[in-house]
Amino acid sequence: MRTVVAVMVTLAVLSVGGVANALEFMNITFDGDSIGNAPSTAPASPTFTTVQAIGGYAASTINVYGDSPPTADSGTIKVQTVGGSNAAVMATNPANHEVGALWMDTGFAMTSTQLGLKFDIDV
Repeated sequence: MRTVVAVMVTLAVLSVGGVANALEFMNITFDGDSIGNAPSTAPASPTFTTVQAIGGYAASTINVYGDSPPTADSGTIKVQTVGGSNAAVMATNPANHEVGALWMDTGFAMTSTQLGLKFDIDV
């Protein structure tokens, strides 16, 4: 009898619809980086405050994972002040026609059926 009641309570809780909220776990900023330089990188950590790697692709790229850091053929990733805050500004070399010419890797890997992301991107 106890098992049946526990199963019924569990099913009742699971059937209640609602919005799920999660804590913020990634807050990557470039405030500690020097203006005009590439963003700092660090190994992935549970706090996710720095990108793990930056890189790019160009016709001259040999490594299948890209050039890290990016070469001039790919373009540049430099820290600049945008709207009062430091930002990583990605500028593709105009002669580079590769898809995904520049990239930043957070090092975050997750397997899930649902994931919500929020970006503050100026294009």
